[in-house]
Amino acid sequence: MDQLIPWLSLTLAVLALLGMGAMFWYMRRQQASQAREIEQTYFDLQQSQLSALQRDVKALLARLEKLEQVATTNHASSALTPTGAAVPGTTPYNQAIELARQGMPAAEVASRCGISRSEAELIVALYRRARS
Repeated sequence: MDQLIPWLSLTLAVLALLGMGAMFWYMRRQQASQAREIEQTYFDLQQSQLSALQRDVKALLARLEKLEQVATTNHASSALTPTGAAVPGTTPYNQAIELARQGMPAAEVASRCGISRSEAELIVALYRRARS
């Protein structure tokens, strides 16, 4: 019986170490799983944002094409008089494109055409990109 106690103690110690090791392994596995879930959620969010940006770019390109078609149509008749005054019957966007072509800054385009400054900045930026 005296010889059985050391073996029993040793067996219990080994089992305790194995149990602790198994618990450690399980906790690490859970942490890795949670990290993968967080990464997947972040990836999904980025993917949705990228899709939204692609839709916005597509809409802006379609709008730019319309503006360029209108500008091309009205360019021959020149939407502005030599003094810079608008010819009756032209849209503010046509006028803005003409002023942008003449190199006018966005703030001035916005005030002369009655459009928002952000619209004027967009027209000026798109025109400059198309030309460069």
